[in-house]
Amino acid sequence: MARYTLHYNSQCADCGRLAEWNRRLDWLGRFERTAKPSPIGTPDVGDIHVVDNQEAKVFTGAYATQLVCQNIPAYWPIALLMKLPFVFNRAARQKPGCNGESCVTK
Repeated sequence: MARYTLHYNSQCADCGRLAEWNRRLDWLGRFERTAKPSPIGTPDVGDIHVVDNQEAKVFTGAYATQLVCQNIPAYWPIALLMKLPFVFNRAARQKPGCNGESCVTK
């Protein structure tokens, strides 16, 4: 089983294309992709939910994007940029999610 499950909105064509790109670039096999609702519901159009299957946490918004970037080698340059507070804060304004780092699902 993959460490993470990436939930996307099946009603969004761009979300489906991005999920397919993530599948192609996920050489390490860390993500399973699904259009099914996550433990906190169906992601909004243009958003994703990432479930950490080992920690039972759901990441949304910029935190979910950062987690994807940190775990797919092709996105590592973006992950480094997201470590900069002004870059992360700008991404967070465009992708609101749960308050804090994650939503706990236990």
